[in-house]
Amino acid sequence: MRFQSKMLDDLIIEVQSVLEDDHMKFVLTAIVALLVIIITSFIVQKTLFKNKNRTFILTGPKKSGKTSLFYYLTTGKIPELTVTSIEPSVGKLKLHSDEYSEAFADVVIRDYPASSKLKNLYLYPFLKENIRGCKGLIYVIDSSCFDSSYCNMVANDLLDLLKITESIPNGVDIAIFCNKYDYFTSRKPKKIKEMLENEITKLYKLKLRNLNKVSLHDTTENAEADESEEEDNFEDTLNTAFQRGEFKFEMLEGNVDFLEGNAFKQKTEPLTVWFCEKAAN
Repeated sequence: MRFQSKMLDDLIIEVQSVLEDDHMKFVLTAIVALLVIIITSFIVQKTLFKNKNRTFILTGPKKSGKTSLFYYLTTGKIPELTVTSIEPSVGKLKLHSDEYSEAFADVVIRDYPASSKLKNLYLYPFLKENIRGCKGLIYVIDSSCFDSSYCNMVANDLLDLLKITESIPNGVDIAIFCNKYDYFTSRKPKKIKEMLENEITKLYKLKLRNLNKVSLHDTTENAEADESEEEDNFEDTLNTAFQRGEFKFEMLEGNVDFLEGNAFKQKTEPLTVWFCEKAAN
């Protein structure tokens, strides 16, 4: 009996030992699994943060000072001479502020040629493909020569851009940088905004009227279908920006800010503040 009792005691001790080992194994396994999940999550988040495409587009008409602004934003210097580019230029943003310089060191600026043909070749395809990764768009104008003709050119250009930037929820934020603001002949941002809204209203209505005429007079079914589809796309993209038939920048999905400065004199503080705000979001 004593022998059997001893065997029973030994068996109980062995079972308890096994159970304790299994419990420890379970605890250790749970801890290891939790650590793996935490580490994996951290690595994934860090990778996503690093790969987050914080890209800004820089565009605008010829001789607006766009290229000089690009070099100032990416190198901190104004070039003595600039030439018309035939392909996009890419550089890292160097904010002229110790507070933000390191935080936004990975922000990229892509400067696109002003030529319409080159925009069709480079800018529009890139913007359509990478629209969700675009943090903002800077459109540079020369406010010292902003007459009715210049306004018409800019309005047409903006319409082409807005059809893309407004194609996603919340749109893409735009900064219209009124360069050479301190020249005697320069118009104020408020006046430029007003002129552009009036011009875009005219162009938009004219575009829709022409599309309707083509659709009514064209007897080819395929052509009618194509024009009808183009008209629908055009209306769907921008019709929310019209209030009682008048175009208003405030009604767009993306925010549009009119900023004044002078890239040639390194006066870009409003744009720096804008960069900080958009890159941080």
